Amino acid sequence: GATSASYTINSTTPADAGSYNVVVTNSAGNVTSNNATLAVLPVFTAPAPDGYAASVTGGGTATTSNHTLVTTASEFRTLAESNSTAVITVSGSLDLGSTKVAVKSNKTIQGLNDSATITGNLELASGVSNVVIRGLNITNPNGDGITLAGAASVYITHVSFYNCSHTLLRISGGAAERRFDVVGAR
Repeated sequence: GATSASYTINSTTPADAGSYNVVVTNSAGNVTSNNATLAVLPVFTAPAPDGYAASVTGGGTATTSNHTLVTTASEFRTLAESNSTAVITVSGSLDLGSTKVAVKSNKTIQGLNDSATITGNLELASGVSNVVIRGLNITNPNGDGITLAGAASVYITHVSFYNCSHTLLRISGGAAERRFDVVGAR
């Protein structure tokens, strides 16, 4: 119903999600644009980190522009392996293949809903810290689900691990001696 040259939704809600298009009409007729899809990310409500992980914020300090919905493995890999602070929301099933994703510091990796699934290995190596992983299904028929190899300040909650041919969650390289909590794993 908008008739201006631009259209702005100041405070989006889930009701605003959907397809939008533009119809331009004049005396010569009308033209309709291709649809543009608006996805509204839900606010994931998980328990606040406590215990050894009480100070973990993940990508929580990321700017709104760093909150990204990903639907492909390549998008996920690019964001997770970047040195930038980010909140990465996984939509659908992402198959990472046989190459692990080397997650960098200051990330929140979360599922959009209960069907959000990652197939492959997430590795948090020595020097990586301040990572939150929540609300995901993790599987890897070819290896470990998540590997913590010397990482610190990691909070994993509301994650379902299944069908990993090696270890669901491997902790090594001194990671167990650092601030690290896994709670609510399903």
